[in-house]
This record gives sequence, structure tokens and C-alpha cells, in this order.
Amino acid sequence: MQQLSGIHFVIADPCLNLQGVADFSDTGIQHLSAQLATTLNARMLELEWGADRWQRRFELDGRPYLLCMESLCEAVWIEALKESDFPYLISQLRLVGAELTEGNHSAF
Repeated sequence: MQQLSGIHFVIADPCLNLQGVADFSDTGIQHLSAQLATTLNARMLELEWGADRWQRRFELDGRPYLLCMESLCEAVWIEALKESDFPYLISQLRLVGAELTEGNHSAF
């Protein structure tokens, strides 16, 4: 999985933490969004931001998700906007060979 090399996904239901992200700027989330779009064939939607947080809505086969990045605590995670869509995201990441492990139940 070349596009997302260096990123490790930790399953912390109901979210998926991304470890190994180095750039926590607006450019960083743009780059990460592009990588996810390419790897998962996802459709990236609007980008929202505040003081230290960026959120990027995206769709994967019509299912809505949210990519979140907080620069102060250097955290990145993905949430399913419908809880029932979370397993689908995991299955699609497995199909493309993503590095996945079970984690704790905390977003950070």
C-alpha cells in the first residue's frame, strides 16, 4: 500500500486512529486527504477548520465519513457518520493492505 506507507491504523471503535502522520497543518490534511482518496477511491467533500482542528468529509461508496486532524494534540482519526458504516471502512482498508491493529477505545 504505497500511498499510505508509514501510516498505521488503530481500530478504536467508533473511530479509527491514524498513527505516523507527521504534518499537522492545513497542507498536511490536504495531502492526507488526497492519499486516502487515491488509495480507497473515496470522494473528498468539504474541508472545515477552526483554531487547531481540520475536518474533511468524505464518501466511500456512498457512505459518509469524517477525517479529523488536531494540531495541538497531534491526533488524526476517522469517524463514520453512521455507526453502522464503521465496519465497511475497516473492510476497505483491509482490502488495500492497510496496517491495522485493535486499539483502545479512546480517540487520542
